[in-house]
Order: sequence, then structure tokens, then C-alpha cells
Amino acid sequence: MSNFQNPWGKGGKYWPGWDENPWKVGEDGLMKYEGKNSTNNNGEAIEPTITTRLLFYGGAKKLGDNSAFYFASKNVNFDYGGTGKSYFASSAKFIIEKINSQEVNSILSLDVFTHGSPTAWYIVKNKKTNEPGSIYATIPDEDVESNNLYASKTAQLFESWGGGNEQGVINSFNFLNFAKNVIVEIHGCRGADNTLYFVDNMVTNISQYLYSNGKTQGVAIGHLERANPEINGVGNTSNEEQDYRHGPRAIFHNGEILFKTNKSGRIPETIISTYLNQKEKEGDSFDGTIQEY
Repeated sequence: MSNFQNPWGKGGKYWPGWDENPWKVGEDGLMKYEGKNSTNNNGEAIEPTITTRLLFYGGAKKLGDNSAFYFASKNVNFDYGGTGKSYFASSAKFIIEKINSQEVNSILSLDVFTHGSPTAWYIVKNKKTNEPGSIYATIPDEDVESNNLYASKTAQLFESWGGGNEQGVINSFNFLNFAKNVIVEIHGCRGADNTLYFVDNMVTNISQYLYSNGKTQGVAIGHLERANPEINGVGNTSNEEQDYRHGPRAIFHNGEILFKTNKSGRIPETIISTYLNQKEKEGDSFDGTIQEY
């Protein structure tokens, strides 16, 4: 994992007024934020004035794919009691800025509904109009411009190949803005699957960044294979019922598998807590690869 670089320049829109890079590499080799603290002078966690749940959907060139991501995001937000803030994923830059604009310790959950792979969330826009995709129109192939969000600088180097100027890397997130027990779920394809070269996947890296920035109960969830929205079976799922929370998924904590599941629907927070407690109790002998919910 590489140290953070401000991709939009000193004093730019990203975090205005920055003169120095506040992200440093710790003794464990992981990035840590040394700017704004998540604790007060007494070492107590700063309580946010408001908490939030963030959902990002879309980013595809085809209207049908964006529609599926939209309905899936609505079903997840329904499980949150409609309390989540839902946004169209117009670019990596947009997602990064939205996350980093939240209060410290305030993000209870992050759900992302885009096309993806182990190393990226794929987000495109129309390079002629500079408009993102939508649920109403498909972007012509010749006008597609990628502004993906990558698992690492290495992944971006290997995969970006002439993308737009709103690409990004997940180490640009201000991870202090997440709650200590945040749940991040990637609903697109293969977010927790093995990569084809010497980089970690999205879920591994996110879970490590969370832990190294004090979010010790935070987890990241991703699919182990291709995902599809037909939760009730092919041909048996209406548009309104579309949901990617089925099939083999892995739950990661601090860069390691905490447990796996084939169950459909939302993974209860109580179940996640049970496995976290088991991991803490068993220590080095804990093996999440054999834990199945």
C-alpha cells in the first residue's frame, strides 16, 4: 500500500489548505492519518454531531446495469430504515470527496454498488459530455471514459491506461471519518476474490486501513465470485427485488478473513460481533477461513 498523495494539488478542492501530506506510514507499514485526530486530549473518541450511512450506486455505461444497482441500493437502505444517504457514483473523485466531507467517527456503514473486480470499482462517464451514466441512457462505447477507484497505486498503474482525471485510490479515504465498528460492503463482482498479481484485493486493503486507523471493530464484506442481482433466482426476481446480498461472500477484519457466508440478505451486526469476539479470544490460533455463517 502506497502513502497518500493529494491527486488534486496543494490547497485544492480535496482537502482545502493542505500544505503537507498528513498521511504517514507507521512502523507496521500501514498508512496512518496524522492530521485531524479522532480522539480528544483525554484520549476519548470524538462523538460526531450526526452519524450517517453512505450508499453509492451506478457508474456503469448501460442504463440497465445502473438500474439494477439503484434498486439494490434501495433494498439495502430499506434495511437501514431509510436512514442512508444514497448517491450516484459519478467518479472515484466524487466518492472520495463525499466520504472525506463527513464528520470524524460518523460513518456507520458504506455500501458500494458498481461493476468491479478484486482490484477496482469501475466507474465511467461520457467523455464528450462529461456526464456520468444514468438509469435513463446508455453511454456509447466510443464515448466511455473510466474514472475508476482502485485498491492500490499498483493496481492503478497496471489497469488505468488512459483513464480520466477523476480516478482515485482507496488510500485517499479519510478513514478517521468511519465509526469504530463500521461495516463496509462491496456489492459488485469479486471484491474479496484473489487478484491475478502481487496486490491485495479491495476488501483486504479497506479492512487493513480501517484497523490501522483505529476502527478496530470495523469489517469489510465482498463477493468471492461474480455477483448478480437476481436474489430470488434468474427470471424470478423483479426489478424492485434486485439485491446482490447472496452467493459466496467473505467478511474481512484487519486484512484477514473473519468468516464466510452463503446466506442471503443482510449479515446481522450481532453475528459480526460474535466472530470478532471469537477472534479476540482465540488470538493467533483463530482461522477465519474455516468459519462459516
